[in-house]
Amino acid sequence: MLKKQSPIVSRGQRRHKFPVLTMIIIIFSLTLFTGAAAEYDDYVKQVLEEDYRNDSHYKNSYISDADEERLQRNKEEAEERRKQEEVKKLEREREMQFEKELSRMSEDKKKAAIKQKKSDARIVRKVLKAAENENHYSVLGLSGIDLKIPSQSISLGPKLKLKIPGFHLFHATPSKIKKAYRTRSKAVHPDKNRDCRAKEAFVAVENSASILSDERLRKQYDDALHARRLKKQQAVTGKIGRVIGLITRSFKSGFNVVRRILGPFAFPVLILGALVI
Repeated sequence: MLKKQSPIVSRGQRRHKFPVLTMIIIIFSLTLFTGAAAEYDDYVKQVLEEDYRNDSHYKNSYISDADEERLQRNKEEAEERRKQEEVKKLEREREMQFEKELSRMSEDKKKAAIKQKKSDARIVRKVLKAAENENHYSVLGLSGIDLKIPSQSISLGPKLKLKIPGFHLFHATPSKIKKAYRTRSKAVHPDKNRDCRAKEAFVAVENSASILSDERLRKQYDDALHARRLKKQQAVTGKIGRVIGLITRSFKSGFNVVRRILGPFAFPVLILGALVI
């Protein structure tokens, strides 16, 4: 019986058949492993971010408190710059619109429009300056002074007494605040005021009116305003006291010098000098 002969395989074919298949398997395995590892890394990052957002006591070991404050400060500064750019863009648009309106006017109307724009600019500057100083009364055109006169009893005889009730001077009542708000809002409304910062002033008027119209917010603001004025008054009083003390020390030093020079005649000479002056 003839034996079935196996096909002859060259040495080169035996050498390349299995290594190629092995390389394909290795590459496929690495691809699967890399994808699984990437998915696992994404999952770990997601879990850590959720833990960081949900746990207020969690601290990232790679970001210090100073870095977090710096990042937050940079974010706030960027937002402020963005708002300023929007305001400047609006200002440029309003100026261009005003120039177009002037080009279509006669000379008399053009002069009147320019004069009105200057008046509008003064009101806007006044409102924005008061808003910057956080003086809500001045924003609405009110004095903000509340002078309280206490009640008094005057005796006109042994059995006759006259009682004078207390009252307020310059007190801003709710009706006065409402009236001042209507007047000021009309003056700085962007549709009527030609100044490029009219919208910003109008927002400031709205904010001040909302604070002064609310009883609770107004009381908080009045208390803070009173404390600020008292602190300022104390600072001015301290400066005056230091100036008076400096003058007193200078006078004493001058008198001591004169006394050393003139001896017992120092005091009479100073009196005569003061009378002559």
